Amino acid sequence: YAFPELQPLEVKLPAKRRGRLADERITDIKFDPSGLLLAAASMDQQVHLLRVQRPEPPKVNRGRGPGSGNTCHLTFQRSLMGNTASVMQLSFLAGAKVLMTNSADGQVMFFNPETGDRLAAAAARDADWTDPWTCPFGWPTVGVWAAKRLSSQQINSVCSVQASGSDPLLSSQGGLLASGDGKGLLSLFRFPAIEEHQASRDFRAHSAQVTSVRFTLDPEEELQVPPAKARPDDSLGNFGGLLCSLGGSDRAFLQWRGVPPSQGQS
Repeated sequence: YAFPELQPLEVKLPAKRRGRLADERITDIKFDPSGLLLAAASMDQQVHLLRVQRPEPPKVNRGRGPGSGNTCHLTFQRSLMGNTASVMQLSFLAGAKVLMTNSADGQVMFFNPETGDRLAAAAARDADWTDPWTCPFGWPTVGVWAAKRLSSQQINSVCSVQASGSDPLLSSQGGLLASGDGKGLLSLFRFPAIEEHQASRDFRAHSAQVTSVRFTLDPEEELQVPPAKARPDDSLGNFGGLLCSLGGSDRAFLQWRGVPPSQGQS
């Protein structure tokens, strides 16, 4: 495997922040679709926005190493306030015109990242989101909560993967949603998960809570979700690439590969 090249990073913060972006630890970070805005959620109940200045093409300084043009610059833009508990997840919606946050107390809030203003929930109605979906609270995940009947603090992480391909029937079936909960279960749902009795397939390998789940697709493979009428409700198809899950107290990092149900769980 090839490792990515590392670049120097320069962060410009206001003097009043005393060299620190947040007062408490960072819980989630996301780039907007352009890659020029970085949002960092924090346990200090705020989201901190930084403007990204991409590095210029490498400059060669003979005998003195890389030139200053290799440095990536981050400039503090603003902090979004209004959450009453630690901000745990965030996501860009509507082409980065809306930033959605999930807090530890189950609150969902919406902001305009350009102005910092808080927005009504109607601003996110029918808005496209940046794949994958990683917020436990939101319209595409209501079926997870209804099916498992869990409290607001028991689903630690979710991640979606969308079906793709030229087949319009296949593409119209959505994708898969993985969730990791406080009981150590990794679950797979059809995405979006919006049914009251949403079917799922549950897998247990962690001996403690699952703190994070993420799909990583092989670029040469596509998610395959058979049409609903052609399979049982609990048959969720298969996906290329891997699903990674991170445990808490067990300190385990697990990799899962999707296979057709007839081949067993993997």
